[in-house]
Amino acid sequence: MKFFGRNKTKAASGVPSGQGKPGGNVLRDIRLTGRGGELLYEGPLNGLSFPEKLIIAKSIYFFNDEEPCFIHRSAVAARLFEELNLLLEKKGKMSAAELQGSAQGYLDEYPGWEYIESPERPDR
Repeated sequence: MKFFGRNKTKAASGVPSGQGKPGGNVLRDIRLTGRGGELLYEGPLNGLSFPEKLIIAKSIYFFNDEEPCFIHRSAVAARLFEELNLLLEKKGKMSAAELQGSAQGYLDEYPGWEYIESPERPDR
């Protein structure tokens, strides 16, 4: 769909891809791999799916809304994407144990994942 001269497509999350802070961070492409190195997900960060219980918990936390509407769901998802984006900006590759300390439950929709990485930013 064209939106103000920019081509935006909807990701699985319902948040348009290419969305980021104006003039700031653009959401990156990521890769999720399992314990044996198998590829679980590869694509835009905002293509990830978050567990329903996480969306509801964060909606209650941010908006005191136990039955979030599309607007609150989108706002929660955008916040979660940005948090993951900032974590991956600091470190290009993180293990499940490292991420669970900062973002517990964010990737529960991908059982058995071991690493999340940003292919465009190699770990230093």
